[in-house]
Amino acid sequence: RVQCAEDGEAAAAGRKLRLVALMSCLFLRGSAAFHAPPGLSCSPMAMPRKLGLCFASPQTRGAAAAAAGIGVKSRSDTLSPAASADEDREGVDYMTVLQECRQRRSWQEAVETLALMRERGISPESVHVTRAMTICNKSGQWRAALALLDTYETLVSDKIDLYNAALAGCAAAALPDEAHSLLARMDSNGVQPTFSCYNAASKACLASGDWQRALETFDEARRRNLTVQVSYLCVAASAAVLGSDYLRAIELAEEAV
Repeated sequence: RVQCAEDGEAAAAGRKLRLVALMSCLFLRGSAAFHAPPGLSCSPMAMPRKLGLCFASPQTRGAAAAAAGIGVKSRSDTLSPAASADEDREGVDYMTVLQECRQRRSWQEAVETLALMRERGISPESVHVTRAMTICNKSGQWRAALALLDTYETLVSDKIDLYNAALAGCAAAALPDEAHSLLARMDSNGVQPTFSCYNAASKACLASGDWQRALETFDEARRRNLTVQVSYLCVAASAAVLGSDYLRAIELAEEAV
């Protein structure tokens, strides 16, 4: 029995070493997608320590205020000078305005920019709304991003980008329930989720520490025969590592390599 136990430990160590080699290879290719705790390097030298750690779940970004400015008359004097009425009549570049909001991480101005466009009879396109949602996400205002989805989903033709932006916010804030609700909403609204959508939901699960649900989400995307990319396999492998399912992690990593 002692010999069997030693053999089992040796086999487990061998699987970990193989996984270290595979993940190091992926890292060197720029494809590693481990969700490590803050301050932990993703370099190949850190891989052995990573496999021995319990991955710390990042704290959910604090309870953000609801999207201020949505449904409220926006004021042009709070926006960049580039969005003045005079220049607008000449054709203001709203993407440039949103880019300025992004640089300042001013999510409220981004929301107001979309509202201002509608006030001036200009229908925001998917690219405008997606940019504003991304600014909200980067500012930790995931509720504001979801509110923008609610407001503009029926007003733009290309809805998939809006859902991707909303799911990215859920992933960053470690909100698996909200992410899966968005997937269900896509199905009910006739919007076909891509593997990228499922990958964001998997990231949300992984960030919250629910590795099993992360793998289940990945497997569901596969059952739908969606196109998989290396980065998606890395997220699934990270989930398997978190659950100490090294055989599954090796299988996913080998497929990625």
